[in-house]
Amino acid sequence: MTGLTIPRLGDARGLTTALARTGLALVAFLLTYQDPTALWLSVLEVMGFGGGATMTAASSVIMLSAPEEQAGMAASVQEVSFDMGAP
Repeated sequence: MTGLTIPRLGDARGLTTALARTGLALVAFLLTYQDPTALWLSVLEVMGFGGGATMTAASSVIMLSAPEEQAGMAASVQEVSFDMGAP
Protein backbone atom coordinates (compact mmCIF):
# COMPACT_ATOMS: atom_id res chain seq x y z
CA MET A 1 0.00 0.00 0.00
CA THR A 2 2.85 2.38 0.78
CA GLY A 3 4.40 1.59 -2.57
CA LEU A 4 1.25 2.92 -4.22
CA THR A 5 0.96 6.08 -2.12
CA ILE A 6 4.55 7.33 -2.31
CA PRO A 7 4.49 8.03 -6.07
CA ARG A 8 1.20 9.90 -5.64
CA LEU A 9 2.03 11.83 -2.47
CA GLY A 10 5.77 12.17 -2.82
CA ASP A 11 8.48 10.86 -0.54
CA ALA A 12 8.15 13.32 2.33
CA ARG A 13 4.36 13.26 2.48
CA GLY A 14 4.28 9.47 2.20
CA LEU A 15 6.69 9.08 5.11
CA THR A 16 4.86 11.73 7.15
CA THR A 17 1.52 10.02 6.54
CA ALA A 18 2.91 6.65 7.66
CA LEU A 19 4.46 8.17 10.80
CA ALA A 20 1.22 10.01 11.60
CA ARG A 21 -0.77 6.78 11.23
CA THR A 22 1.58 5.04 13.65
CA GLY A 23 1.47 7.93 16.12
CA LEU A 24 -2.31 8.14 16.08
CA ALA A 25 -2.54 4.40 16.65
CA LEU A 26 -0.18 4.73 19.62
CA VAL A 27 -2.37 7.44 21.14
CA ALA A 28 -5.45 5.29 20.51
CA PHE A 29 -3.75 2.35 22.21
CA LEU A 30 -2.87 4.46 25.24
CA LEU A 31 -6.53 5.47 25.49
CA THR A 32 -7.93 1.95 25.06
CA TYR A 33 -5.47 -0.44 26.68
CA GLN A 34 -7.84 -1.11 29.60
CA ASP A 35 -10.86 -1.64 27.34
CA PRO A 36 -11.96 -4.99 25.89
CA THR A 37 -9.16 -7.01 24.34
CA ALA A 38 -10.62 -6.99 20.82
CA LEU A 39 -10.57 -3.18 20.76
CA TRP A 40 -6.94 -2.69 21.70
CA LEU A 41 -5.83 -5.61 19.56
CA SER A 42 -7.38 -3.90 16.54
CA VAL A 43 -5.57 -0.69 17.50
CA LEU A 44 -2.30 -2.64 17.73
CA GLU A 45 -3.00 -4.06 14.28
CA VAL A 46 -3.33 -0.54 12.86
CA MET A 47 -0.11 0.41 14.66
CA GLY A 48 1.66 -2.57 13.10
CA PHE A 49 0.53 -1.59 9.62
CA GLY A 50 1.67 1.98 10.32
CA GLY A 51 5.08 0.78 11.46
CA GLY A 52 5.45 -1.39 8.38
CA ALA A 53 4.42 1.50 6.16
CA THR A 54 6.96 3.73 7.90
CA MET A 55 9.77 1.23 7.33
CA THR A 56 8.80 0.85 3.67
CA ALA A 57 8.59 4.61 3.12
CA ALA A 58 11.88 5.25 4.92
CA SER A 59 13.60 2.55 2.86
CA SER A 60 12.27 4.08 -0.34
CA VAL A 61 13.38 7.58 0.63
CA ILE A 62 16.86 6.40 1.62
CA MET A 63 17.47 4.36 -1.53
CA LEU A 64 15.98 6.90 -3.95
CA SER A 65 17.97 9.79 -2.50
CA ALA A 66 21.35 8.05 -2.84
CA PRO A 67 23.34 8.34 -6.06
CA GLU A 68 23.49 5.10 -8.04
CA GLU A 69 27.22 4.61 -7.42
CA GLN A 70 26.65 4.83 -3.63
CA ALA A 71 23.57 2.58 -3.48
CA GLY A 72 25.45 -0.15 -1.61
CA MET A 73 26.61 2.29 1.05
CA ALA A 74 23.09 3.68 1.43
CA ALA A 75 21.68 0.16 1.78
CA SER A 76 24.17 -0.70 4.50
CA VAL A 77 23.44 2.50 6.43
CA GLN A 78 19.72 1.79 6.08
CA GLU A 79 20.10 -1.77 7.35
CA VAL A 80 22.19 -0.73 10.34
CA SER A 81 19.76 2.04 11.27
CA PHE A 82 16.81 -0.37 11.08
CA ASP A 83 18.68 -2.91 13.21
CA MET A 84 19.32 -0.20 15.79
CA GLY A 85 15.64 0.74 15.81
CA ALA A 86 15.69 4.04 13.94
CA PRO A 87 13.21 3.94 11.02
